[in-house]
Amino acid sequence: MLSRCLRGLVHSALVLSLLAAKSTIATAADRPNIVLMMSDDAGYADFGFQGQFIGRPSQIQTPKLDQLASQSIAFSNAYLPASACSITRAGLLTGRQPMKFGYGFNAQPSDRPNEGFPVDQVTLMERTKQLGYTTGVVGKWHLGEQPQWQPQSQGVDSFYGFWEGGDQYFETPNDGVEVRRGVAPVNWWTEPSFNNVPPDPTRGRHLTDAFGDEASKFIADHAGGADPFFLYVPFNAPHAPYQAKAQDLALYPNLTGNRKIVAAMTSGMDRSVGNILSRIDDPNGDGNQSDSIADNTIVIFLNDNGGANSFYDNGPLLGLKGTGSEGGIRTPMLIRGPALAAGVYDGMVSALDLFPTLVNAAGGSMTTPTDGVDLMPYLTGQQIGPAHESIVYRNRGNYAGIRKGEWKLVKSDAASAWKLHRLNPDGTGEQVDLLLQYPEIVQELVRDFVAFDVTLDKARNSTSAFVQHNDVFLRRNEAGAATSWQHGTGWTWASDLSKLTSIGKDDPNPNMALVFTPNNAADYRSVNNANRASGISRAMLNAGVQDIPGLGEVMLNELRLEGAFSGAANRMATIEGNPLMLVNNLAGKAPGLRLDATQAGSFAYTYQVNLDLILYHDFVIEGNGNANFNIGGVMRSFDPVSGVTKRGTSTVTFAGHNTFTGPAIIEGGRVIINGIDAAIDGAEEVRVQSGGRFTLQSGLIRTDRFDASQGTFDFLGGTLQAQQIIGNLANSVGTVVAGAEVPAVTVSGNFVQTGGTLKALIDGHLPGPTSTIMSIAGQAQLA
Repeated sequence: MLSRCLRGLVHSALVLSLLAAKSTIATAADRPNIVLMMSDDAGYADFGFQGQFIGRPSQIQTPKLDQLASQSIAFSNAYLPASACSITRAGLLTGRQPMKFGYGFNAQPSDRPNEGFPVDQVTLMERTKQLGYTTGVVGKWHLGEQPQWQPQSQGVDSFYGFWEGGDQYFETPNDGVEVRRGVAPVNWWTEPSFNNVPPDPTRGRHLTDAFGDEASKFIADHAGGADPFFLYVPFNAPHAPYQAKAQDLALYPNLTGNRKIVAAMTSGMDRSVGNILSRIDDPNGDGNQSDSIADNTIVIFLNDNGGANSFYDNGPLLGLKGTGSEGGIRTPMLIRGPALAAGVYDGMVSALDLFPTLVNAAGGSMTTPTDGVDLMPYLTGQQIGPAHESIVYRNRGNYAGIRKGEWKLVKSDAASAWKLHRLNPDGTGEQVDLLLQYPEIVQELVRDFVAFDVTLDKARNSTSAFVQHNDVFLRRNEAGAATSWQHGTGWTWASDLSKLTSIGKDDPNPNMALVFTPNNAADYRSVNNANRASGISRAMLNAGVQDIPGLGEVMLNELRLEGAFSGAANRMATIEGNPLMLVNNLAGKAPGLRLDATQAGSFAYTYQVNLDLILYHDFVIEGNGNANFNIGGVMRSFDPVSGVTKRGTSTVTFAGHNTFTGPAIIEGGRVIINGIDAAIDGAEEVRVQSGGRFTLQSGLIRTDRFDASQGTFDFLGGTLQAQQIIGNLANSVGTVVAGAEVPAVTVSGNFVQTGGTLKALIDGHLPGPTSTIMSIAGQAQLA
């Protein structure tokens, strides 16, 4: 079983090569300073200290980071919320999965002016500032350029860097990117080096040196102040463009081309890290460390995503930046801090953990949702067990994955199918697909992944053609409108009827609703050929590859059948195709089917819903329409117990073999069971309440408890099989089954059998002469 594998991994992980420390990290009176540094696009194996995890020495010299690692806890299983620059930053600084607030694009120029995240998201700078910290950011921002997303609007007291996703490392006139102090551009290349770092002899000052200087100056200015400080240093090295100083290139005589430049850029960043650490040890730089703040400063280093191409070294890990493979999503990570003993932590952790960890260390508590956990109790040995049972992530339709113990289910990129891997301790193992060999493991991981997926919004931080800032789609009734959902222009936005569109792979989400209106002039078919972001690509589907059940179905909150029919002949709308997954929306509203369409005059309008409805949460059918509503598909529960409630005055016919496992409750209107295979089969209860009417015309009702004592039950045919019947039951034409899977049926009221069949089966056999097949509390009449 998967849980057994997980226990084995966690046991080895949490024994650690880490000594438990003595106490928690901070009190309100002695809050630590915080320095959070991050490299950009570095390879997993491109740091000297990573040699312990990749099984060989790194090609790149990083002595300052290696020294930091010797004083820190190093993490062998640290994961990122995404494998791209901006999206990782959005997660890191909010402590939330970025797709939970619709942040799925990497903040490119094409995404403006919607490139940022919702302004109600609280950043780590805002939260620490609330706790009395002075906040600074030095480096690459990459979270939006509009005023509401600029650093000063996100809790940053002091900013030095650029807003965009990249910049030249040497002064380049008119390159379109500005390094700013606050909001004002600065001629950074002319400023003197605070750390006296020599420039390149021909090209001048290097931007990585400038960032190291500015971060060092921030520490010197704020060390020993009345308030602690939080300093975030997102370097842009060694991200492209590939530009390094001659002094750093000279360190690598045996490397060539861009690989040599990346190595030199990484060593240049290491020098800046060293200068920052030196200022922590000696803030005033006089060589006397009596003013050191190292004993009360948390220092963290990590990388934002895996190496982008062959110029970087991801070691033994498969995959690159922009993929869900280990080489894209796993990161080096170090934490040094008071009360933390140096060592290695092998348990799974996430960059999202840094938000609650640092907020709690700063003397605060979490006041906003987080997908992370406070790591300090695990790192000090106060908390035993795994910090995370699983690591889960998804970015739009690009990649998705879940790791639980040694098992990982992953769709590594948009063109890949889902695969199952058994990871080795070093992260290798993704070369072998075990999907077909372990169906039970796949089923468990799918269940856990979908529990995560139903909490995600669709990506909205872009103006590109991939994004529709709309969740309610109206099916077009014009002649020539496309029948299929994902082709042509068969839909409009309900908020803007001029928007002719299809339903793209990124559109299905928990907030989506689909609206179908009557067509007075003609019948129509609407065919769901779409799938959602976690599903496989259209090209693979067209080639006959099947989505894993649960991972590809269109996810939405509501189907609406509405509008007025006034045609001159009977008309029908047929909705068919791939199954739908019905889920709560992100505000918690239950999924539903609204039956509000009306018909007037002599002619009828019929909706035939022939696709299956997968119920992740309890499902509500409501509305007051008088059109004919037939559900010919199957309503079934996904994994949690989910039931169906009928409200309103409308009438709906169930013609499919429904297998949902929660209760069926008829609060209002009428439900008819009628069809060759029509059934409510396996519901824990069928209950008809006052104002509700339930008709069994043909088919099967099989439930533990049948209660029509408060409402109306028409037994016109078919089979009723229930262990407990509440109220009176009269049967004249149908079949009542006593027994079958239960030893007896109890009827709390009167039982009248004037026709039809009373069938007694116990465990599938005829009962013996002394068997109890039915217990009737009231009167029994058999005719």
